Amino acid sequence: ANQAITLIGWDDLQFTGPEFQEIFKKRHVPMPSPENSQHIHTKLNGWIAGLQLFLGSKTLANWDDALGPMENNEEIFHYFAGEVFDNFDHETQDFLLKTAILPYMTVAQAEFLTGNRQSGRILAALHQANTFTEKRPGPKPVYQFHQLFREFLLEKKAEKCAPAQYNVLQRTAAHLLLASGEPGQGIDLLVRARDWAGLTAAVIAHAPALFQQGRHARVATWIRSCPPEIIETEPWLAFWLGASTMPVDPLASRVVLEKAYPRFKSNGEISGAYQCWAAIIESYFMEWRRFEPLDQWITEFYDLRATRALPDGETDAKVTAAVLAAMLFRQPQHPEILFWLNRAEKQIYALGDDALQRLATGQYVLLTYFWTGALDKAEQLLPILQIDASRHPLPPLIRIMWHAITATHGWQTTDFATSVTAVDHGLEAARASGIHVMNVHLLAQGIYGHLGCGNLAGAKPLLDEMAAVISENRPHDMATYYFLAGLNFSMRDELPKALKFLGRAEKFAAAAGVPFSQCLVGAGKGYVLARLGRLDQALEFLDRALRGGREMGSAIMELMCLLYMAKVYFDLGNEAAALQCLASGLAIGRQHGIYHWPVWNPAICTFLCVTALKNNLEKDYVRRLIGRRHLYLTVPPLELEDWPWALRIYTMGRFSIIRDDKPVSLGSRGQQKPIVLLQALIALGGRNVDETRLADILWPDADGDLQLQTLRTNLHRLRRLVGSQEAISHLDGQLTLNPAYCWVDTWAYERLLGTAETAWQEKREAADAECAAVKAFSFYQGAFLPHKSGEYWTLFLRERLRRKYIISAELLGRHLEKQGRWQEAINHYHKGLGVDNLVEEFHQRLMVCGCRSFRNHLKPL
Repeated sequence: ANQAITLIGWDDLQFTGPEFQEIFKKRHVPMPSPENSQHIHTKLNGWIAGLQLFLGSKTLANWDDALGPMENNEEIFHYFAGEVFDNFDHETQDFLLKTAILPYMTVAQAEFLTGNRQSGRILAALHQANTFTEKRPGPKPVYQFHQLFREFLLEKKAEKCAPAQYNVLQRTAAHLLLASGEPGQGIDLLVRARDWAGLTAAVIAHAPALFQQGRHARVATWIRSCPPEIIETEPWLAFWLGASTMPVDPLASRVVLEKAYPRFKSNGEISGAYQCWAAIIESYFMEWRRFEPLDQWITEFYDLRATRALPDGETDAKVTAAVLAAMLFRQPQHPEILFWLNRAEKQIYALGDDALQRLATGQYVLLTYFWTGALDKAEQLLPILQIDASRHPLPPLIRIMWHAITATHGWQTTDFATSVTAVDHGLEAARASGIHVMNVHLLAQGIYGHLGCGNLAGAKPLLDEMAAVISENRPHDMATYYFLAGLNFSMRDELPKALKFLGRAEKFAAAAGVPFSQCLVGAGKGYVLARLGRLDQALEFLDRALRGGREMGSAIMELMCLLYMAKVYFDLGNEAAALQCLASGLAIGRQHGIYHWPVWNPAICTFLCVTALKNNLEKDYVRRLIGRRHLYLTVPPLELEDWPWALRIYTMGRFSIIRDDKPVSLGSRGQQKPIVLLQALIALGGRNVDETRLADILWPDADGDLQLQTLRTNLHRLRRLVGSQEAISHLDGQLTLNPAYCWVDTWAYERLLGTAETAWQEKREAADAECAAVKAFSFYQGAFLPHKSGEYWTLFLRERLRRKYIISAELLGRHLEKQGRWQEAINHYHKGLGVDNLVEEFHQRLMVCGCRSFRNHLKPL
């Protein structure tokens, strides 16, 4: 009446994990290990009386016994026998003993298995009486016995039932489970019943779906339970055994598959033969050992295809991926490799919802793109291959594969952080699943990622981990390790060690038999030889790698070799050959959007970029390369207006600011004082300019403290205007324009004139002096800050720049006259008068040049 009585259900009576721990403490019983504790808690499923029986057992020697068969749990066995089972009538006992073979059941399944039309009534009564029977509601309620009670019933049934009768019961239950979509439980029963024919049919029917769920090991266990002669006579069993062991033992897998392949052919099972062939190819890529045997399997494929057409559908997709992989690794120059690449590309889009096969095919398409340098295509394909894990549960091997793909794409596209993170995720997935066949490949991508961004400390632990797992019977792994270790030493400037390691990599790469790897190692060795000054040898290795790269259509290999060959030719003094290699290499980089390559050296790349800009080679691409790879110099090349300066400031003949190649609007009223601050800073030299001097110029009537406060406010506004704090430093009361960030036309002008003047004075190569002077004059578009001609602080620099122009213009004019280039000299002096028409020397030389030019044009009568 007072709402004081309520119903307590099973969910309220079950003990929880913390309560489970507390019982142990109160009973002063030694705690099981955390793992055993979890297993016991799961097995008891909240049954408090069961725990008390466990704790009071005199037959359990340790907690491992508690997790073993029911015969170890004598107290619980007797409890179920005396307190539960014996209290039922014969019909219910028979029902319990038969249905216990099912892990769970519907009423219809129970009726089919037992033949008892009262199954629904019995199950409902068991559940209502809380007799260790759970019920999951739904359109067709599902019943399930408590795990310990079911174990008791199974043991009881095994004691009372003849083996043959028990096997029949197990087979019947197995087919019920298979029909209800539970192949795992069903095949387990077929194994216990030793129904090899049923097991064979079930494995063949359900293995593809089980593989997609990552249940390779369980499939292997089922097949191994069969007598060997069964496996030998049924090639599909051998096929699935080989496929299921591949993630953990590719070599053993291939042995089984190679025995199954001829049986498929002799039986005329064409789909099986093709699938087995594809699996054999895949085993080489799981093993990463030697790839020379792929030659014979490529030949075998064409022999098979000549007599038997390739089936459509999933078999076609698997075989196409395998053919592409085999050719890529072993015969990249094969005349049909592009045919198979195009076929694989089309299949990726045609596979529909088969996300896993799409990824399995796509990994080799992507690898082809990575090796050839088709990064734009890789960028388009990656989102298509991305698998939504919420819709498609990823098998461990597929998950690891995806992380490897992401890592490779990351470092190839300069996203080094993503690359390293993907490797961490991939290695964690390998540890969790016990699948380690791709560890060396994953570690390699992580090392590439760290080396690519100059993080040598990050690369070291990965190199150490790789060194601990490689072995000489896997030469491709050995080649990968020694190559990356050699690159690491080269980046540490330990060149003799680098050469030694690359020599070992060369030996193992030859044994592995992968042409791309052989070219890559050769290019790396050529690069190190060049840095050691052994230039002729370096050219041999680089040229060989270049030819190999061209044969396999690898743009990234071609680019890398051409650039390092350009550096070697520069060192040899062969500028023409160097510029030809440089132009060809940069053109490839621009065409394919390549901004990183495996053998990376930022110092050499910077030198080549500076040289390219000086020679007007691929300017836009080079500027992007410099910016993307942060190839900035301590002493910036002021003479290079095309260098990707963050800020360019023009002051001669005009005033403008270019930020990231876009003009900065200077019309706002609030910008005027910050702009004048910048102009004054440049007028006073731009480096280490005293703040009080600037403040006096801008706010002459204000007192000292207010001047400095106002200056700091306007400095903040100026930094915001130019878009960077780094552009202008303010240290110890002095302001400086950052020369690594800012380009100022006056700085470039004076540096180039200084170069030209020195060359004239020292009588060096006159062409160099002329080139520097002409470039400098191109910057002089008029007086310094002409709109500020009335400001006293502009006068000194304005006059200095004008005088330098006149002096250098006279020197250049005399040089042109000396060479008899009279018309060029006339044009030059006219330009000089355009700058300052009061220079008497220009007028005089114009007359002289005019006379000489006139005489040269007179023809004898």
